[in-house]
Amino acid sequence: VVEQAASFLQPTLPYTLPPETVMAGFALKVDVVDGHGSGVHIGGGLMFTNEHVVRNQVAAVVRGDDGSTHDAEILWTNATRDVALLLVDASEAIKSAELSCRALRVGEAIVSYGNPEEADFVEMAGYGAGEAREVDPRNIMVPVDVAIIPGASGGPVVDGEGKLVGINA
Repeated sequence: VVEQAASFLQPTLPYTLPPETVMAGFALKVDVVDGHGSGVHIGGGLMFTNEHVVRNQVAAVVRGDDGSTHDAEILWTNATRDVALLLVDASEAIKSAELSCRALRVGEAIVSYGNPEEADFVEMAGYGAGEAREVDPRNIMVPVDVAIIPGASGGPVVDGEGKLVGINA
């Protein structure tokens, strides 16, 4: 019985992580008046985070893993989908995440980045733990086996090639 349970819990695909050099630099810490969260730079000064990270704010300060800080304007938020778009000053200094427009597969290796509690720029390795589910036509949820601790919300989730496949929510 134990062997059957162990084989059930194993990822269905090889469990390999993206190379370190692919991922560094595009995960950001988002500081606001009443707390902090995480975000990801997608290019051109644009970054995603969760709406609840920047709720009721007009601006934020973002910090890179190199210690640099940049002002950010909150351009758009959507509370229903819990997503926000920010515009970051000095975006040329921040690496951009390469986007992937596909669903994560069950058992596929991922790395989730965030700034949980008092820890900054934490990498959490895991894998896709379930099939993608359509919450509504424009909102897809993919379960992963990584615990999302307060402060990690909005951080990037990357696949085995270091491509952005989602954000922590």
